[in-house]
Amino acid sequence: RRVGLSCGVVAAIPSQVLVRVHGAGPCGEDGFVDALTGGVLMNVADMHGPVGQLIRHACMQTSTPAVVFGRMLANAARVFEATLRRDPQQSETAWRLFGIYEQLLPLSPGSSAVPIKLKRVNLALRFPGD
Repeated sequence: RRVGLSCGVVAAIPSQVLVRVHGAGPCGEDGFVDALTGGVLMNVADMHGPVGQLIRHACMQTSTPAVVFGRMLANAARVFEATLRRDPQQSETAWRLFGIYEQLLPLSPGSSAVPIKLKRVNLALRFPGD
């Protein structure tokens, strides 16, 4: 954006961070930069195979800031959950994870909030009053 390009993050693809750059392709079509693989500019036709089909479908819209933040929180939650599986007595990690769950709840639509609520209750029962 600092150089005058209109862009947005596409957060619907697992294990990839794509930035959609509007009008950056050679014929004025949108270009995509995969921030985790060296930042090569691609167009939709460059995306091949089953993953390419998923990417092409997901790339039709950029993600809202809430979607990007939710994905970041979910990734952080997975890291803290793995840490607690290795060492279940880490109360500081548990309470950080509890805070992540608290932030995920308003971002989670309807029924997808139920597992987060259950995880949150489980943590509170394992670490009461810490």
